[in-house]
Amino acid sequence: MFFKTIKLKKIYIIFFISILLVIFLLILLYQTVFADDESSNKDDDYIKWIDFNATEQILSDTSKLDIQSHNENYDVKYNWIELLAYLSSKYYGNLDSYKKADLNKLIEELNSRKDNGRIISKYG
Repeated sequence: MFFKTIKLKKIYIIFFISILLVIFLLILLYQTVFADDESSNKDDDYIKWIDFNATEQILSDTSKLDIQSHNENYDVKYNWIELLAYLSSKYYGNLDSYKKADLNKLIEELNSRKDNGRIISKYG
């Protein structure tokens, strides 16, 4: 009855519906393939969370060095955040393996350089 009132041939209607179906499937395919890649790349672009489980000993040692270097007007001013960052990278984030000897070695190296106490790479 519908076809008689519109007076269109069935072949044109089937062709039109199949074109709409193909367009819909292409849009669906585009969304599933490309939209997932874009959202996963956005998630990988930044660090979401890092645990910082420093021991009381390492926090105490580095903060005392920082305060002492400023109060007693050392030639090299220590920054306890930079000291912690260096030691953390040395231990691959596991600050439980902290050794006072490593901090002393770092302080000796900093004292031997003329770079205002900044921790610099051996390569730069």
